[in-house]
Amino acid sequence: MFGVSADALCHFDTRTLHDLDQHIQQIGVLLGKTAAAASLTAQLALRRDKATARQRGRAVPPTVLLEYCVCIQYDADPDRRIADPARAILVGGHLAPDLIQLSGGAPLFTQPGDTAKWVAFDEIRAAQPDVVLQYDCHGCPMARKHPIPARRGWSELAAVCRAGVYPLSENISDPNLCFPAALEQLVGILNTFAVQVP
Repeated sequence: MFGVSADALCHFDTRTLHDLDQHIQQIGVLLGKTAAAASLTAQLALRRDKATARQRGRAVPPTVLLEYCVCIQYDADPDRRIADPARAILVGGHLAPDLIQLSGGAPLFTQPGDTAKWVAFDEIRAAQPDVVLQYDCHGCPMARKHPIPARRGWSELAAVCRAGVYPLSENISDPNLCFPAALEQLVGILNTFAVQVP
């Protein structure tokens, strides 16, 4: 179609930290910059090691829910989107579960590499997350109109009762936007939680 052979096309679907390392190496090969790619992956590995070393010791890691979006009906106009967080929310996937684990938490509902998924609030209530991370869907005003403590039923969550709700400034699901800045933010959040709830 584009006049390019199939073996000359590369598609990078980065869903885990392992994928990220592999794709950096592949790009290095394609550009003839294997040494630079190896140096970059080594730097990222060092950051991950430092993050692991900074985890506060806990016998059981805190369970972490990442709310990615509350809009159950999308509209190009954010003000016309429909949100019903008392019914379901979108839980973040892709890189997020990896980063949560690396920061000392146990991700709920998604594992490294999974796509985002809709989760019913009844399942969230049954899981009783220790920590809720909230990303506001690229500045979507719907998230701000539904603050977690004020939502119907959400006051029954341990995380809400203990003030374990943390807004995120980075989209931790997207490797193009977040890593490694998001890792630093997550380690700080989970370390703060560990101090508050020994």
